[in-house]
Amino acid sequence: MWLRKVFAHYASTNDSRGERLDLRELLLMFKDLGLAHVDAAAHAGGAGLPAASSACTTLSLSAIARTAVAATSFIGAPGVDRMNLDEFVEVLYYIAEAHTNDGLQPPLTRAEHFMHSEFFPVVKSRTKLAVVVS
Repeated sequence: MWLRKVFAHYASTNDSRGERLDLRELLLMFKDLGLAHVDAAAHAGGAGLPAASSACTTLSLSAIARTAVAATSFIGAPGVDRMNLDEFVEVLYYIAEAHTNDGLQPPLTRAEHFMHSEFFPVVKSRTKLAVVVS
């Protein structure tokens, strides 16, 4: 239920019913929550994801965009490329899995850890959704 509220909160930017989220809104969510940064290496052709040994704890906006496009098969048409709640959850999973890839833990464990240790606390502290997420 809490993911539905987060989804609706950011999807309502362009969709009054909060039923569809576009890529720009997804990127805005990660930027608003402080979980993303602009990656200079991506502009120079780098991968965009921080290395496992990197001190960087946020994701690059370019890596988030690439992951979302791959997970949802977006085609580059803003009017068409809008994800529903199920696709949003899938994108969050793949982003969390890619961000936490340490080669030791299974993907589901890493994604759960990301959601509980990074995503939830930030949603609670940076949005008005704290009551819903608690």
